[in-house]
Amino acid sequence: MYMQFPLSIYIPTFNRVETLLQLLNSIKEICTDQVRSSIEVVVSDNASTDLTQQMMKVALDNKFIDKYIRYSSNRGADENISNCFYSTNGNFVWILCDDDLPNKNSIENILSIIESKGDEISLIYTNRSIEFMNGDIISNRYTNCSEGVVNDVASFLNIPGHDLLTASTLVLKNNKLLGECFKRFGRNRFVSPLTLALDSFTNGPAYLFSEPQVRYREGDKSGWIGEWPQIWKKTVPEVFEYYAGMHDISFEDLDPKIYRGVS
Repeated sequence: MYMQFPLSIYIPTFNRVETLLQLLNSIKEICTDQVRSSIEVVVSDNASTDLTQQMMKVALDNKFIDKYIRYSSNRGADENISNCFYSTNGNFVWILCDDDLPNKNSIENILSIIESKGDEISLIYTNRSIEFMNGDIISNRYTNCSEGVVNDVASFLNIPGHDLLTASTLVLKNNKLLGECFKRFGRNRFVSPLTLALDSFTNGPAYLFSEPQVRYREGDKSGWIGEWPQIWKKTVPEVFEYYAGMHDISFEDLDPKIYRGVS
């Protein structure tokens, strides 16, 4: 399968034009000409009603982005996220959330891993620092993991575990396919990033960064925040139980916080 770029940065968005522009400016600032020529930047708009459409036309004209996709209606976050494979031409796809920011050397670091290990791995976990929108740091490192390739399924389920719910921690090999875990749980249940990560791991090992490559920013998530109790207590355990069963893993091998959810 021919891919035009080593890496595509895929940004699903809806009504967050200010933070989206901050993200695009950040990508431009940290990319040398050589790095920029190695990546594709795609914005996928879930029919935003703010100024996103107008500003993305400007971004296209000024080569901040390479492609702008706009749905005629809001298809929901899961549908927009999962379209990452079909709308990009990179060997790997980094799903960057529209309110998060890459760290200074993150794109170069990811490209380096793709160049050295891209043939053997199926996804890259970027790790993340967490901060409020005003820049105050909540946590410098969310997942304490050793850097390198992980082959063991149980280890991957435990670390990084449910942190895989954050789409911007995922750089996925682009095989243009959606797997069984996504097909079962990935639509309209707010766990599509987790299912995409687990399906990717089914196809090969993961590379884990120990240092955060992305700044996950806490902002207004009022549109779906009410779903979190259900996600943590029911949906996430269901996903892990299903996946563990697929790989004949004993639940005793899993961290209780992962298997039972977070109370």
